Amino acid sequence: MKQPDKTFYTNYCIMHVTKSTNMKQELKKIINNIREKREEKRLTQEYMGSSLGISQNAYSKIELHQSKLTLERLLKISELLDIDPATLLGYKNATKKDLS
Repeated sequence: MKQPDKTFYTNYCIMHVTKSTNMKQELKKIINNIREKREEKRLTQEYMGSSLGISQNAYSKIELHQSKLTLERLLKISELLDIDPATLLGYKNATKKDLS
C-alpha cells in the first residue's frame, strides 16, 4: 500500500491544530506522544537534538513545552522515531481516508 506523501501530513497537521478549540492542549498531547515514543525506542534527547541539528537543551525545551514545535520538526521527529506523523497526532493506525 502506497504511503501518503509528506505534503498530505503537513496539510493535515495544520488543519488538525488550527481547527482545535484548545490548541495548547492539542500541542501538549502531541509533544507527550513524541516523548513517550522516544522513550519507548530508548532514544536520548541528545540523539534527537543532534539529529535535528539542535542542542540537547533546545530539544528538551520542546518536550517541556517551552519551545515551539514546527511542522517541519514534527515531520523530522516522526522520521527519527520511524513512526507515522498521524500517530504522533494521536491517531492509531491512521489511513488517508481516516484523516480526510
